Amino acid sequence: MYRHRGFGYLIVIVSVIAVTLLLLVNPIGSAAGQQPVTTVEDADNATGSNVASERVSVIVEFKNTSAREQATIPGEVSVTGGQNITFMPVLFMQGPRSAFEALEDRASVIAVKRDSRVAVEPPQATDPSVSTSEQVSAANQVVPWGADRISAQDGREAVSETAIGDVDVAVLDTGIDYTHSDLETVRWGANFSNGVTRFGRSTALDNQGHGTAVAGVVAAADDEDDVVGVAPGVDLYAIKVMNRSGEGRLSWVINGIDAALKGADGELGTNDDAEVLSLSLGSATGASSLQDAINAASDHAVVVAAAGNGGDGDVSTDEVTYPARYDGAIAVAATDRSDETPAFSAEGAAVELAAPGVDVTTTWLGGGTITASGTSLATPHVAGTAAIVIAQDLEDGDRDRSPNDVRTGLQETAIDIEGDGIDKRSGYGLVNVTAALGIKPAEPATFSIESLSPGPVSIVHGESVTVSATITNTGGQAGTETVALRLNGSVIAERSVTLDTNESETITIGNVFADLSPNDYEYSLSTGSESVTALLTVQNPAQFVVRELSPGNVSISSGDTVTINGSVKNTGDVAGAQVVSVWFDDEVLTERNLSLSAGETQAIPITDTEVSDFDPGSYSYGVKTENDSRWATLRIRPHDIAVVTPIRVVPGRNATVSYTISNDDAEVAQNVSLAVEAQSAGVTVRPTNQSLPDGLPAGAVWTTNVTLAVDRDVHRGEVRVTGVATLDGESVRVNKTVPVSRTDVTLHAPDRLTTTPGSSVNISYTLANTGLTQPSAGAISLPSVTDPLSVNGSDAAFLGLGSPVPAPGESVEHTFRLDVPASTPSGTYAITGQGNLGSDVAEQTNTTIVVRDGIDRFDQYEPSGEIGLQDVLATINAYNNGDQIGDDEVSIRDVLDVISAYNDRSD
Repeated sequence: MYRHRGFGYLIVIVSVIAVTLLLLVNPIGSAAGQQPVTTVEDADNATGSNVASERVSVIVEFKNTSAREQATIPGEVSVTGGQNITFMPVLFMQGPRSAFEALEDRASVIAVKRDSRVAVEPPQATDPSVSTSEQVSAANQVVPWGADRISAQDGREAVSETAIGDVDVAVLDTGIDYTHSDLETVRWGANFSNGVTRFGRSTALDNQGHGTAVAGVVAAADDEDDVVGVAPGVDLYAIKVMNRSGEGRLSWVINGIDAALKGADGELGTNDDAEVLSLSLGSATGASSLQDAINAASDHAVVVAAAGNGGDGDVSTDEVTYPARYDGAIAVAATDRSDETPAFSAEGAAVELAAPGVDVTTTWLGGGTITASGTSLATPHVAGTAAIVIAQDLEDGDRDRSPNDVRTGLQETAIDIEGDGIDKRSGYGLVNVTAALGIKPAEPATFSIESLSPGPVSIVHGESVTVSATITNTGGQAGTETVALRLNGSVIAERSVTLDTNESETITIGNVFADLSPNDYEYSLSTGSESVTALLTVQNPAQFVVRELSPGNVSISSGDTVTINGSVKNTGDVAGAQVVSVWFDDEVLTERNLSLSAGETQAIPITDTEVSDFDPGSYSYGVKTENDSRWATLRIRPHDIAVVTPIRVVPGRNATVSYTISNDDAEVAQNVSLAVEAQSAGVTVRPTNQSLPDGLPAGAVWTTNVTLAVDRDVHRGEVRVTGVATLDGESVRVNKTVPVSRTDVTLHAPDRLTTTPGSSVNISYTLANTGLTQPSAGAISLPSVTDPLSVNGSDAAFLGLGSPVPAPGESVEHTFRLDVPASTPSGTYAITGQGNLGSDVAEQTNTTIVVRDGIDRFDQYEPSGEIGLQDVLATINAYNNGDQIGDDEVSIRDVLDVISAYNDRSD
């Protein structure tokens, strides 16, 4: 039997609606205007973004919680969150792209995906007036036509108020205006927008309107004012995962799902877990991290998603958005007063249910109501219906129906509106509350089989399998059944279950099939009324063979980098993963996790290896798998060339590339030259050829610069420059790439400031647009402030919102105020400032705050608040005369501190 809340079962309602949809119509009450928001995804192929050193934000999904806990994180990667997420094993990280490319190849990691943006759907036009078909239940309260059409009032009257009040509905959106008189049942909240993590109702106040509209459809109060929702009286949780622009990140959404699944006490499976979740977000493209989050949540919940507003009226096309397309979600379409789906409602095979979504009146930000259209308003109708069904289930104090039972019940009781059977416009049909609450006549015990695991599966010889499935008594009375496990029709194991009506139990039969020879088999679980069969394939294990090793026998210069490639083939029958290691001078230089399907060959760059720590000479190197290895010889020549390139170059500007050539031989190199050539069109190098007429002495170095000029019309992501250094006829070639970016930024701040404990100090930053474009957004922020110093106010100033983004050649200033507690010890404290233009271009600068105790007693002359020249002279004079300043005699330490403070001021 499913006990009330103890198992943390939930129904997840995912709504996809444009925030601006709600803002382009005329409200009945009051509403604030906003600009349209477009669905967005991070563009990994943008100009200048494919750079190995670029720091990106990602979501790393592990195979299980143990793998997450035991994961070793590269030193250049920082974990920004996810450690406390229970329902799926993820971590949120920031770091260079190259680090994550290696991390993704680990066997313990399922995927590493960009922390993509999510946003709301584009708006749909709607009739701004309230139809005369709306029923007025009191002088000032409207019963929306949609709630009436699905028999919401009749359904909730069949369930006690106490039971309805026991159901918690979490709205994961832009927050909820809990000050609205119709939304006073908001009991708790959390805020993850813009990367914050805050808990409590006050943290999740809506500042956009979208979440307030969704919440009103679910549970606007039946109080003779404004509107009434489908399920008034349920407790609402405001989970803010989208900002005032109607945008968010996948990591915010995953954090929000985790918080909703756990409830206010932060633990999954307790009484305050939400039973219903409503997610008003989506995207036209899928993301595996979102898919896994929704599917993981569906282990605890029924997931319902809005189909989207991109329909074209043609069932031969498929416009259903994500996450509605995922198997773990029910996709909801919109209907009008004629029970027809409007043209904007997305069509596709994933559509499962329909609900009212045209000219729906609901609550709005700041009070009053608004009338709008969209599949996002259809979805809360399903959320309210599910809440009432759960309330009915709780009337006896127990939770008897699983989330899947609720989902199935909504399907089976839906009203068919678009032809016979399931269709691509409305799925099973229009949801109906009273039908979903109907009681069927008692039937004999019937045992169904669901979730046969592992389903179709391939194993290697000697590997065992654990078979499991959920057995449910779908009949009208209790009963006992024998469940048989068969292999090719023969019974090999049995289990007995006794279940009440609608009760489920998961049976497990472990350690089977280990002695089977390679071949194809059928295995099944069966009861007296049902049998579920799956294919079992037994194969030979993977074998990883090194087919080739490049560059083979090769000569390079000391300090150069060599790229070692190993071509590896899996000669076994099944896919596998092994650690491929690179050996150098009889030691493991690096390791890489490699996964190959059966028969697959990959020529993969294993590593870029610096050999500056090795003396000139010959060394063996090779690539090894668990089954094979291949070796070659590397000769390290004594000459060396090092290159320093700029971070990026702006089209139409010049940049400097520095070359340093070393002669590590014991003799003078008589003929020394450097030839530099640009390998990309639109790029020139000056000078192209240089030489040292007098040669290069033994042990000496020659450093010289070349100018790299990029034409203004160059738009490629990077340019390539080749330098060839020749010493006495022996040449060393070095290739370097420099990113090209039309966006560039510089950030200036003071290098050093001096203050005293118990004071405040201002740091002014100047952000200059040194590029060719004017991005739509930017920021000046303080990502790092050394304790115990703290920022007085916000630690970031966002450009493009209140402050403008500077045009090319222009700059903008911002001043942060730092508080220095009275208990701060004397010393130096580092402050890191960062300037951003766009999403990919950033620059940092450091300022040292010098804190000296007691300096303020020497501040006797103008200007007040800092050490001036007169203050320095007075202190030196007092020391020479043995005089006191304040209560103490002046010491030589005092004189040095005052002089240092004056110098800091002058800087």
